[in-house]
Amino acid sequence: MHLTLKKEATKPASGNFLQQQARFDKFIEVFNNERPHEALDMKCPAEVYQPSTRRYQGLPDIDYPLRDRVIVVTRCGRICLGKKKINFSTVFAGQAVGIKEVHDDIWLVSFMDYDLGYFDLETRVLEPLENPFGPKVLPMSLGRTSKIVARSGRFERPTLCFGASGAEFFVGTETEFQNAEQNRPKWWMDP
Repeated sequence: MHLTLKKEATKPASGNFLQQQARFDKFIEVFNNERPHEALDMKCPAEVYQPSTRRYQGLPDIDYPLRDRVIVVTRCGRICLGKKKINFSTVFAGQAVGIKEVHDDIWLVSFMDYDLGYFDLETRVLEPLENPFGPKVLPMSLGRTSKIVARSGRFERPTLCFGASGAEFFVGTETEFQNAEQNRPKWWMDP
């Protein structure tokens, strides 16, 4: 369909945006109402289309129960905390993000279930996490250890991530670490 659209509605390009939009609108009308489609037994899409019986409700509001504050990112992509402005990203303009103070004037920024980075109120610079969409970072408390390293077939090398408070964290899925105490052979501890 995209190649057909490109051939029929964009080559050559129209003289201005209004003329180009008129070509797109004409293509959509022909594509949906006049042109038969082999995948639809030579019927037009308008002949077989049925609207959904469910009404679209939109997305629910994003909730951040484990964060100190919820802030809406400005149109220019900033997080405003008091009179301090931190450049964040215009990608999140108008979106609510959760922030949590993890240390004196050091804040963690989260969007939905993803921790995106830290900012310092003094420097007002956001330091992004390496890959917020990678494996989850889960705090572990096995006691009696200063350093804990995970060994798993999924990791190419032992993986350890330190949080802002200096506490040790494992990197992996929640299922992998749920029963760390029972699965002690999978873990080793460095004194």
